[in-house]
Amino acid sequence: MKRPGLVFLFAAAFSPLCHAAPAIGLLPEDKMPVQVAESERNPFGKRVAKVAAAPAVTESEETKIRSVIENLPLGGMTRGYGVVKVLLGSYMVAEGQTLPDVIPNQTEKVKVLSVTADRVDLGFVDKDGTAETRKIGLLINLSPSVRFKLGGKSAPEAKGGEAPGLGGVTKKNEPGTSR
Repeated sequence: MKRPGLVFLFAAAFSPLCHAAPAIGLLPEDKMPVQVAESERNPFGKRVAKVAAAPAVTESEETKIRSVIENLPLGGMTRGYGVVKVLLGSYMVAEGQTLPDVIPNQTEKVKVLSVTADRVDLGFVDKDGTAETRKIGLLINLSPSVRFKLGGKSAPEAKGGEAPGLGGVTKKNEPGTSR
């Protein structure tokens, strides 16, 4: 028993695959040669010798150390027993100390030359043991500053000695309050 509908469906489904012309595009016999004059640039001719690229900018160990140290925050200062110490990042530095390594595999040593109320001077230790030629100067500014100002209304002063926004907590040093 033959099913003519099935054969027609089979033939209709696969006939485009069998009878389709290949879409190759431009064939070799259809190409036309073009003559290029000596003064014109031939993209398929001799290659131009590559020009040496500019040397890559490399960062020396000293510049890496300077960059790290200059970006450390100066957090605080203490004076006691004739010594002034400053908090430089997570390092407490005092005059005459050698800083610990701030970058991995550091070979240069950095010595604290002087610490005053407004300045910290550091120097890279040379082969002869001095640290006076290559210096880093950091200014100390411990004055308070506002980084972010939040919007909103300020609360009015509450009556009865209550601090604004503290939910009934009274201020100290008011008459009639306990300490």
